[in-house]
Amino acid sequence: MDVRELGAKPRARARRRQPQARKVGASTKVAKLNISFPPDVAKQVLRAAERTTKGNLSAWLLEAARNELRRDAGMQLVVEWEAERGRPFSKEELAESSKRLGW
Repeated sequence: MDVRELGAKPRARARRRQPQARKVGASTKVAKLNISFPPDVAKQVLRAAERTTKGNLSAWLLEAARNELRRDAGMQLVVEWEAERGRPFSKEELAESSKRLGW
């Protein structure tokens, strides 16, 4: 049965939009994104934002994204370092790195 037979309008096919930069204030540009989470994850994210950024979800997501991007960049450096040397980091090198980073 077609949705039109039920009196409903067929939904248009969803198109993915590219983030559009918008000016906020005098000089800051931001891209507005539409995101979705499963309900259980959404609750956890909102609780975390409440604890760490006084409920500012955008600030919490920005920090989470920056942390993930830094982690990803660091992992890429490890892959490149190991490829250049043809070997993985030794236990000693990992220990020294952890010491320097304060881990």
